[in-house]
Amino acid sequence: MNFDPNNIFGSITFNNVILWLLSVATLIFILDVIGLLPPWVAKWLAQNRLDVTIRALKSLGVKITWDGDKMPRPSFLSRTIDSLQGKEAEYKVLLRSMLEQHTLQVPVHVGLRRTFALDSFIDVIGGTTDPAMARQYARILYTHLDAEGLLDFDFVATPKDGSPLLGYEFAVISGKPLVLGVCSKGSHSKGQMHSHLILDYPHDISLKERTGILVDDSTTGGRKMLDLANALRTEGATISNAAVLFEPIGKGARALLKTNKIELNSIVLGPTGRN
Repeated sequence: MNFDPNNIFGSITFNNVILWLLSVATLIFILDVIGLLPPWVAKWLAQNRLDVTIRALKSLGVKITWDGDKMPRPSFLSRTIDSLQGKEAEYKVLLRSMLEQHTLQVPVHVGLRRTFALDSFIDVIGGTTDPAMARQYARILYTHLDAEGLLDFDFVATPKDGSPLLGYEFAVISGKPLVLGVCSKGSHSKGQMHSHLILDYPHDISLKERTGILVDDSTTGGRKMLDLANALRTEGATISNAAVLFEPIGKGARALLKTNKIELNSIVLGPTGRN
């Protein structure tokens, strides 16, 4: 075969070029992984991959903050870190605004066993009759528990005479079954009787050796939540956390629940009442 230098490029096929490029790329990748590339080449490759990632994130609508030579991070992570450093989280600001919309300026007495006087009443139960509002409250509560690292539970439990619509929407967002604690002194064809509480929940699940979380709009004295926790524990469930949107101050719900090994997690405090 005679070699023709004038026809060298004509003998190079497209497949040969692709194979050559893949071989070079594979060699560079291996050298990069085992740390044998010159530092300036490794830095250039890392910067190039980072630029590609940033462009992809921006195309999805994620804002990127850049701190000098530090690794860039999505802006929603920045907000989370800022909130941990003392800035009130945005979901708490939103919750305060929603609670103000559902606050009635009327004197009321609340409490299951011992009454508690308040100069106003936050009507979350009425507010959650609007499905969109119920979902919004539930999303805020879910966001708070996510930030606190408290989403490790198998079911959601809510007193039926509390805020069952909030509990339902929270269960939907969590993807977990809902257990309702129903106040009754009579018999019931479903669930199990526990003193004055009946537990209503799907027939195809067992509460034994399952972890539940108590959810309600608020708790004043803590007795309603404690009764529900005791009924669930009788069924073999583990209950160590309760979550509420707001925590009225003055009646000692937190202390009562803590004495019974239940941690009360509230997003905001208030209103302040009197015995």
